Amino acid sequence: GGSARSDIWVMRDDGTAAVNLTADLPATAVRRSPAWSADGRQVAFVQVDPAPSGTEVSIWIMQRDGSGKRRITVTTTGFDGAPTWSPDGGRLAFVRYFGGDADLMILTLATGAERRIALPGQQLAPAWSPAGDLIAFVDIAAGGARSQLMTMRPNGTLLQLRTLREEWGGGSAPTWIRRR
Repeated sequence: GGSARSDIWVMRDDGTAAVNLTADLPATAVRRSPAWSADGRQVAFVQVDPAPSGTEVSIWIMQRDGSGKRRITVTTTGFDGAPTWSPDGGRLAFVRYFGGDADLMILTLATGAERRIALPGQQLAPAWSPAGDLIAFVDIAAGGARSQLMTMRPNGTLLQLRTLREEWGGGSAPTWIRRR
């Protein structure tokens, strides 16, 4: 039998010149959720590694050619996912899942400092505004009764509800439009 891998690839828009950027990482691990930095120079991704001591789920970054890989998050209490770059490339927002909860985390790449935004329920799918002054996300109330779209500053302040119309049904994947 063959071996199956889950890697991060890049290719031209016509599907040619495909290159596996993570071929040098363990074949037993799964890579997913790639996120490009705004300048196109770096890629963040999630790696799920079924290690003998227990599954490790962490966020990694690398250069656009696959060089310079480094794991930037490590947690022993849960797992990390959904990385998204700040427009200036200096920070990542991501989700840390643990014990049925999910909190937004802001990581400053230069220092490695992490800020946990602890709110009730689950906060998912972070998305930076084009100016980098706000993060939109999905907020799921404790018990999963209702999802809604919220925004906040990267430091966790100025929390605002954005889905006011009941017929919208909450929200699931916020994104921003960059004005030209």
